[in-house]
Amino acid sequence: MTGAAAAVGGLAVQPARRAGMAEDGLVSRPGHVKVAQELGAATVAYDPASLPRGAYDAVLDAAWADLSAGLTEDGRYVSVAGTPLPEVPNAAKSCVHERRSRDETPRHGSAPEKAVPLKGVEAPAGT
Repeated sequence: MTGAAAAVGGLAVQPARRAGMAEDGLVSRPGHVKVAQELGAATVAYDPASLPRGAYDAVLDAAWADLSAGLTEDGRYVSVAGTPLPEVPNAAKSCVHERRSRDETPRHGSAPEKAVPLKGVEAPAGT
């Protein structure tokens, strides 16, 4: 999880930990390590090179950091960052869209480059 102490990354760390996942986090500076740990990240680094290679089943990029080298062969890479996806199989971009009503066109963001549903996550009824 990149940005493990920031808004999106910090929010994602918490339910992952509650679901029993061992969550490693990447933060931008040493001062953020404790925050990410308090949110539930098991291991926290501020240097991407210190993270293991080929060890992760999934990477959530919330901070524009390419951690694709950390993926297992069948790992999934999901990005909510504004950067292009890395060249890895199973990479997906997810965007947040603001709507006033169900029938309105999204006001912010753009269509995902490649929408892939996450396992175990269901869309709310009527969407």
